[in-house]
Amino acid sequence: MDRREILLWALAAAAISFLVRNYFRMEGAERFAIFDSLAFAAAAMRLARCAPVAARPADIGAAFAAAALAALGPNHAAGAALTLLSLTVLTSRDVNARAAGAVMLALAVHQLWSKILFAAVGPEIVKVDATLVGWATQLFVPGATWTGNIITTSPTFSIVVEEGCSSFSNVSLALLCYMSVSRLERPEWRQGDLWVIGATCAVQILLNVARIFAMAQSYPLFQFWHDGAGAGIYAAAAAACAVLISAVGTRLVGRT
Repeated sequence: MDRREILLWALAAAAISFLVRNYFRMEGAERFAIFDSLAFAAAAMRLARCAPVAARPADIGAAFAAAALAALGPNHAAGAALTLLSLTVLTSRDVNARAAGAVMLALAVHQLWSKILFAAVGPEIVKVDATLVGWATQLFVPGATWTGNIITTSPTFSIVVEEGCSSFSNVSLALLCYMSVSRLERPEWRQGDLWVIGATCAVQILLNVARIFAMAQSYPLFQFWHDGAGAGIYAAAAAACAVLISAVGTRLVGRT
């Protein structure tokens, strides 16, 4: 049995499990899972380009275990399945297999491990966004005050930066986008990838800080950027920046 074929079947099981469950949750635009779909495609493409070799017993066992976990497990089981698959191929000598494993691991981190991390230390992560917004308001808004996660810009208006306002989720998505786009372009890592990863994280954080800063100015602006059309504008801008930086960064790094 060809190793790449059995791994592709297991990857397909994880993809179907994630996409079906994500669709039926009906959580707004997230249910379309565009970046996740791109990552599954990148991993599948790299696996398909692996040199044909016979599957080892460990490969067969890992593939069947991952497929069963994805199909029968609870929500986020696809993330655990992808973790198992990634660990199976990351030590391969085939550069395409290692690239596929890196994408699968990035998917697992986004779908499962980042959520576990945020659940454990979410309040500390939110403090980063609150601190940046607090500095900005004190610098640019006369009379503004900032205490912990509470930002006050007038005697009658304050906002509290809560966990749902964190840039963590968008940073995770942007990293997944870059991993997918870059591995679609080439299988190997290059030193310049780290600079692009840093840039995409910084842009996502700055966009989120700018949005919260705007919400802190007045209640009408809060409504616009939090619940109104501004929320959609922000989501579209964050996604567009992730794709643009990934595409341009991948091309620039590929020339070096």
